[in-house]
Amino acid sequence: MRYLHHLVLSISTCVILLKTTSIPCFAAEKIIFRYGVFEESLPVADLRKYAQKGEVSSSLQFVLKFFSLSEQKEFHQALQVKMPLELAALDKLLNTELAKENLSVVSQGIARRDSAGVQALNAAVILGANSQEGLGIISFIEAYPSQRLVINIPAVLKIASKLDIFSSEIPPKDNLSSTSLWQISVQYQKFVTEGKEFSACLFGDF
Repeated sequence: MRYLHHLVLSISTCVILLKTTSIPCFAAEKIIFRYGVFEESLPVADLRKYAQKGEVSSSLQFVLKFFSLSEQKEFHQALQVKMPLELAALDKLLNTELAKENLSVVSQGIARRDSAGVQALNAAVILGANSQEGLGIISFIEAYPSQRLVINIPAVLKIASKLDIFSSEIPPKDNLSSTSLWQISVQYQKFVTEGKEFSACLFGDF
């Protein structure tokens, strides 16, 4: 069973697709993994403690048992990834049709009782990106404006399949530029460098 492994690794890839709007301010305290009638909760504080100190709580141990030893190492490394994103470029990116289309897909993986799912994800991304440590899995979750972040695993797996997130094969160079995540990355870099002047000549001073 690799559902939880796939889920965690997808979060860091998907969060860059979202932007902020105004909604009530809370902070996620628990992650709820939902698969049909099955639910398992994980305190966010346990996840941060694991990332910082390698300490494993009983709740986290339940999640980690679905990982092989190599996958546990990969998971721990993924928690260390923090992206220092430029908010102006991120805002421009998230206003593109490409990002909006992917956003509408990604938002289906988070279960809520209200209709503010997209807004909640938007806020988590911007607040996470604006945090001192930058945007990462934990800063995104901690910025999520609800006490519970409910992950619908079957829905996330469908999203991952649609976006081709979990493919173990590297796309051929001819097809790489056709993937959504590649296009989003390129577009973000374009916005970052837009309007910037370079003081040094590529081939040295003349």
